[in-house]
Amino acid sequence: MALYQLFFIKNLRFIFIGAFIILNIYSFYHDVNSFNKAETFPFPDTTGIAKIDVGQRDDLWILTEDYEVMHLSHTNTES
Repeated sequence: MALYQLFFIKNLRFIFIGAFIILNIYSFYHDVNSFNKAETFPFPDTTGIAKIDVGQRDDLWILTEDYEVMHLSHTNTES
């Protein structure tokens, strides 16, 4: 083996440790594990929904358990 190959193999664990430390610092500063980024449903109350029908674009038609029909558009307005 050439001398540069032995140097790389001996120091391979230090390279992995350095990469692990850099990855941890990156995830800390860029907030990778944030629970605040969870997506919430655009529905007003999900407990009484019986059926959801998606319209042609961003429109949603929601049938509640009380047989009331709600219409939600992409601007989150109810009608």
